[in-house]
Amino acid sequence: MSRQGIPQVTKVLLSLLVALSFLNTAAKYATYFYLVAVNDHVSPEDAQAILHPHDMRNPYLTFDPSLSILVQPWVLVTSSLIEENLVAFLITFASIFQMGRYLEVLWTSREYMTYIFLINIVATNFTTFLYYKIHYIYIPDLDNSVTGHIGSSAAIIMGLLVAIKQRIPNHYLLVLGGYVRIRVSIVPFLIFLYLCFMAIVVDESYSVCISLALVSFAFSWSYLRLVKENRNEMGNYLLPLSNNSADDFTLTISKLNSLNGDRTESFSLHTFFPYPLSLIVKAMTTTIFDQVLVRFGIMLIDDFKDGDTDSGYQHTHQEFKEFKGKFFQSSPLNGVAGEPQQND
Repeated sequence: MSRQGIPQVTKVLLSLLVALSFLNTAAKYATYFYLVAVNDHVSPEDAQAILHPHDMRNPYLTFDPSLSILVQPWVLVTSSLIEENLVAFLITFASIFQMGRYLEVLWTSREYMTYIFLINIVATNFTTFLYYKIHYIYIPDLDNSVTGHIGSSAAIIMGLLVAIKQRIPNHYLLVLGGYVRIRVSIVPFLIFLYLCFMAIVVDESYSVCISLALVSFAFSWSYLRLVKENRNEMGNYLLPLSNNSADDFTLTISKLNSLNGDRTESFSLHTFFPYPLSLIVKAMTTTIFDQVLVRFGIMLIDDFKDGDTDSGYQHTHQEFKEFKGKFFQSSPLNGVAGEPQQND
């Protein structure tokens, strides 16, 4: 990868991020200084009415979800490649540079461009716009300041994290010199918790970022789980462990590669949540799969053969029993989980 340099689509994304973020910031500060110069001789009360550049909105690059996008439809793309905060800009740049170029080399530029521009940008922003538009129809008195405006790359970062989790589900991020390990699979969940905290404690406008992250996660996971072509990706990192299992392994890989999407257990929805919350999510998704999707012929159990749905009820119930046993065994309430205590 180092010899090839930065792949083409990743280079375009980084260039757009830098250019659009700079133009957005420059336009807002230019407007601010112009208003200050024009109102130089007005009363102090009127001068205080001038918004700070951070509070200004650029309708030509970002868009308000409560307003129409038909006049400037290009904002569906530009709004996801703008960061107004320096720290967020650096995080986004590093994420696209590291994770983006890895995925582009792995998938090819065409598939990576489809995933980022169509799934994580256009589809996510348009769905978020529809959500707030319907919200305003039924709640016309909703305050505009609550929804804010879309000028964030939260959807792109969430999409990259979901894709990276698919490739390296069992890896860890080492933080603080290795003293803290964070499993890659739960990083999207931690980001969602952070955005919720910021929306509650700091600024309600973070609710837009929450919507973007949730919608992007749903689109990204659904696309990679059910739609994206495998192109023999499973065979790139799975190898038979013995000669006796080689035939069965080859048959399994052939079947998985004949299906679109990653149907493996390691990319199931519940694997994105920390234990024991993952048990609750797995019980819910297993019920929906068995009682709705399979029952009405929307999906087939055989397409998810490596553990996501087979004997789902028994497997999930067994995991709950194991968790219950571990919890009470590690507590002073010995005997509560299972057999009563035997007094000596």
